[in-house]
Amino acid sequence: MDQSEIKRMEEAVAKQMKVVENITKNIDLEKWARLYAEAQEARERGLQARERLDEFMDAAFAPERRREERDIEVLKTLKKIENNTSFLGEIADLAKRDSEKKDEILELGKEIMKITTASNKEEAESIYRKTLSKINDFSGGVESVQKLSQIANEVFNFFGKML
Repeated sequence: MDQSEIKRMEEAVAKQMKVVENITKNIDLEKWARLYAEAQEARERGLQARERLDEFMDAAFAPERRREERDIEVLKTLKKIENNTSFLGEIADLAKRDSEKKDEILELGKEIMKITTASNKEEAESIYRKTLSKINDFSGGVESVQKLSQIANEVFNFFGKML
């Protein structure tokens, strides 16, 4: 590199330095720093306000949300009860079909219902076994014995899970 090229490069760098100096001379760095800090503070206040609003909304709607959840659970339980008490109609149908054994069938239905009164799984199993024994001793038709055994099994399985 010769001296003239070095001189041209020095002049170009000097010109660029002047441009940068002129640009930075017109910029108030303190003002920009202050504005940036204010913007950060405003952002933080906005985030805090959003958090307070979220907390307020949660508190305001929590009772309704809990009520809705409770209502859903009640509906589920009622549906289960509906599905698992359909056996009462089946027992009534058996009693109608076998009118001679109606009283015995209804009595066995009461025994099946006792399963639902158990306070623990062991008690439910004991009542279930006694009920099955009574059903097996029942002198009605094979279809009635099978149906009563099936109903007792369904009731025990359903209510046994709840204990």
